[in-house]
Amino acid sequence: MTEPYDMAVLDWGIGGFGFVWAYRARHPSARLLYLSDSGSAPYGLLSRAALRRRIHEVVQWSERMGARRLVIACNAASSALDESVQSLPVSGIVRAGISQVARAGFRRVGVIGGRRTILSRAYATPLRRMGIEVRQRVAQPLSALVEEGALTGARVDEALTRALRGFRSIDALVMGCTHYPALRSGIERRLPGVALIDPAKALVDSVAASNSAGRGRLCCYTTGDGARSRRSARVAFGCDPGAFEQLAAQTLLPTPS
Repeated sequence: MTEPYDMAVLDWGIGGFGFVWAYRARHPSARLLYLSDSGSAPYGLLSRAALRRRIHEVVQWSERMGARRLVIACNAASSALDESVQSLPVSGIVRAGISQVARAGFRRVGVIGGRRTILSRAYATPLRRMGIEVRQRVAQPLSALVEEGALTGARVDEALTRALRGFRSIDALVMGCTHYPALRSGIERRLPGVALIDPAKALVDSVAASNSAGRGRLCCYTTGDGARSRRSARVAFGCDPGAFEQLAAQTLLPTPS
């Protein structure tokens, strides 16, 4: 009998590999599934109800694949997550990021993210309730640039400058999209002295340790373009995830070869 997977990891694109590599570095024997759902409508354009339906479908897929839990390594999807109604244990990146900011004791915090993440105030509302001053801004098209493998150049410089304008007086910046750590050096140049918060690191801390023994395993699936996803993940995060198996976006079932 095939050993169950420790977890499935969901992101719309390749941003969740930041979490995957960090988790595997700490738990090298972990057995992981990765789903890039880039063949579906961008999560940032979906309603809260539609996102919840998609998460439920991914939960069902994860169960069919033998995963013990699901990790939502996507801020947009995590902003719509209702953990209490899922049949499988689910962890979202937004909650982990909020906990990280609270523990650090920052008083003035900036948040950049995709449109759904920012408009939902998934970070801003709970942080303000803690007495933290929060400024937030939609930082599109940064994630799209990383998704296509563009980490430098005029388009990236222009997008970073626009997204980070007015943030110099903050103590810390929450990178509220898993793609943004791939642009860390450009962000640091524009915000010297500002601490950068990567919620994916906090998510690694919050997810239970792997119970697997022996050699770990990573199996990657996508509803989008597998070759492009592999190439972009390698460029953005410096590690090759291997080949992706193709799934149909509507059914999350393997497509005919």
